[in-house]
Amino acid sequence: MAELDIDIQSFDIPRAVTVYPDRAGVRWWTKAWFNNREEGEASVEIEREQAIRFIHDNIEKDVWLEEFYPKQM
Repeated sequence: MAELDIDIQSFDIPRAVTVYPDRAGVRWWTKAWFNNREEGEASVEIEREQAIRFIHDNIEKDVWLEEFYPKQM
């Protein structure tokens, strides 16, 4: 059997992500920016426990982005 030699290119796209509460601290949101775009993606409402996991670095940024912004990833 012949082996296929596949050349995979990896592109490191700049990406940033944050979480933040509403003024009352009841509802939480995540927001992401890709390719240094100033506007960023639409915010996504998340659960408080998810925000806490993110704040305490209990989830990798890429895993987080895959979950909430899969099209952009």
